[in-house]
Amino acid sequence: MEHIFIENEFEEIWNTQEQYHDKLKHIYKINNQNYFPEYKNRKEITLKEAFKSAIFYQRPIKWDIETIGNCPLEPQEKRASTAQLIFQEYRILDVINNIKIKNIQNRKLKELTENQKKNFLIL
Repeated sequence: MEHIFIENEFEEIWNTQEQYHDKLKHIYKINNQNYFPEYKNRKEITLKEAFKSAIFYQRPIKWDIETIGNCPLEPQEKRASTAQLIFQEYRILDVINNIKIKNIQNRKLKELTENQKKNFLIL
């Protein structure tokens, strides 16, 4: 419901600004139909439609399971999607585990202690 208010505000702002800036009335040529799927079979749209599409159009967020490859560690399982929380947790832990601290005097690298790693997770 809130998105309707935002779209209405976009319309009001655009229409008001368009009165003072002729560039906002320009036409945008569509070179790739995939960029604007809601305007299929059109060769051009208004700049306003292009911006509105970029801001408000909901692109599909679900992948077909066949497009997800198998896990290199567990070949009988599919890879975790980057949108899954378990994958995001893995990425965070991987970054934390690979952080190295450089000693300014001797320029040697050392890994974080377990306690330092835990402090990252508390934040």
